[in-house]
Order: sequence, then structure tokens, then C-alpha cells
Amino acid sequence: MEGVWKYFLTILLAVSGSCSHITEGPQNATVLEGSEARFNCTVSRGWQLILWYINNQVSLSITVNGPIISSDRIVPKSYQSGDSFTTEMIIRDVRRSDSGKIKCGLQNSSKEETAFLSVQVVGSLHIQNDSLVLIEDKAHEIICEASGWNPLPNISWVIDVPVNHSSYCSHPKPGDLQSSVSILSLMPQGNGTLTCVASMAGLPFNRSVMVHLTVIKSPLEASYQSKIRNLSISKPNDGPIQAMGNNGKENYGYSSDEPRNTKISSPPSVTSNFSASRQGGQVRLPHQINEEQQQVRTARSTPTVYPSHPRKIRNATLV
Repeated sequence: MEGVWKYFLTILLAVSGSCSHITEGPQNATVLEGSEARFNCTVSRGWQLILWYINNQVSLSITVNGPIISSDRIVPKSYQSGDSFTTEMIIRDVRRSDSGKIKCGLQNSSKEETAFLSVQVVGSLHIQNDSLVLIEDKAHEIICEASGWNPLPNISWVIDVPVNHSSYCSHPKPGDLQSSVSILSLMPQGNGTLTCVASMAGLPFNRSVMVHLTVIKSPLEASYQSKIRNLSISKPNDGPIQAMGNNGKENYGYSSDEPRNTKISSPPSVTSNFSASRQGGQVRLPHQINEEQQQVRTARSTPTVYPSHPRKIRNATLV
């Protein structure tokens, strides 16, 4: 390694008269840990030495005689287009320690072009259970945790469940700078799935985890409905409602000759008959009155049979 750097310093001294300049410098890049990052630098004709820096450390030198590489993770490429020369530095198996400034410069030139490399780390994402049983229309909380991410991801939810209400909030996990927690609050009304999605800013990448939801009735509500069903099944059929307080029978064949608005007077009581007989000069003995009352009760208790085609009977009193 010492011989390489001596050769490198010799070249620096030999090209002190270079008059080239940078026409286009490298661009910012955001990559995932373990992937590769690419940076280009284009210079004008007349260059002698191009230097690449990673966090102010020389990582690649391009000379007219060829590249000088300081790491086996660095891969150089070059392109010639007219009077312009483009050098490309590829960093393989990018690490978090590579994050920072990437510079391209020419020897004996005060102008350098700088870009920034952001290395993001994708951690794990999980929900405690992959299958949950929840009570219908009751408030529940589902927790999704992202661990080992850098920087912390944006966490969102895809709700494929009929709900009465839903909301969520995300925050860093206390005591862990590389972890965050998202809490989803909802009142489910049916079965379905919930998906927790973690995405990285600046990258077309996301990671997700799904949980299956089974929604059941409240135990109290289910017990109440079961009792109602049992009562409706066990309740006997009472049949048609019978009229209360009417032990007699109606004669549908009887037709009265009297006007409909005529009121039927109640039969005279035994006491009134006795009094009338007394005023007429005729007195009946008590045993005669008892016999008449017995005959009236017997007549009332005997069922009346009506003919199918009743005849109209007119009552007349002869004097």
C-alpha cells in the first residue's frame, strides 16, 4: 500500500500544469444499505488527474494511465464524448458509514463538485398477531412496530374492513432511535384485513405486513338475542283471542220489528213485581215468588236452539 501512495504522489507532482475544469459534477443519491451507489463527474479536455472523495477521504484516482483504487468495493468506469471525459465511481455493498459527502476534483483546481450520499437501512416490520378476533362496534387498538430503520420510516395503514371509525398515530419508540410505533384505533363492523405499510423518503420502496380480522358480536348482545330466539320458539300458540265476560250466544237469525234506536228496557225486578201486585190488591206468598225465580234461572241456563231459517214472529196482546 505504501508503494501505491508513493506512485500517487509522484503523479500529483507531474501533472501540476493541468488546465482542465469540471463541466458537470455528481448528483445526490439515496440508496439502501447493501445496494450500490453511482456517481458521475464530467471534465473538459486537458485533464491529467481526477480525484474522488468519500467523506473527505480519497477513494478513487483517475490518471491518464489508469485508475488507482483504494477499496475493493469501488468500481471505476469512464466514457469519452468529444472533448469531454466522464468518470463514474460505483460503490458496491453500500454501508451506513459511506453516508456523507461525495466530491469530485481536479489536481491544482480549487473548484470541486460535491454531492451527498444517503444510505438508508430497512429494518423489520411486524404486528404482534397475524390473526385477530375483535368485538363488533367496540373500540380496539392495533399496534405496528418498525425496528432497526434508518432513518425512521413513514408508517400508514390500509384498512380493508368495514368500520364505524378509524384513526392512527405514529411516534418514535422511547429509548430506541431506530424504531417507531404506529397505533391504529378503530371500531370494526365486519371481517377483513389490515395492512401496515412502512415507506422510506426518497425511495420507491416500502415494506408491509398484513393481519386478518375476525369480528364477532358482543357476548352480552349475543346472549340477549339467543334468549329472545328461545322465547319466541318456546312460546305456545294461544290461538284466537276469546271474548271475555260474554258467556251468552248471539242469535244471528233474529230480526226485530222495532226501530233500531229503541232501547230495550230491563226486566222488572222481583221486588218491583211484588210491590205492583200488592198495589193491585193481589198478594203472592214468598214460596210462589221463589218458584217463579227458579223457573227464570232454569230458562236462562237452557241453551237456545235457533233454526237455520228463522221465521219472524210478531207478538200481540189481546185485551
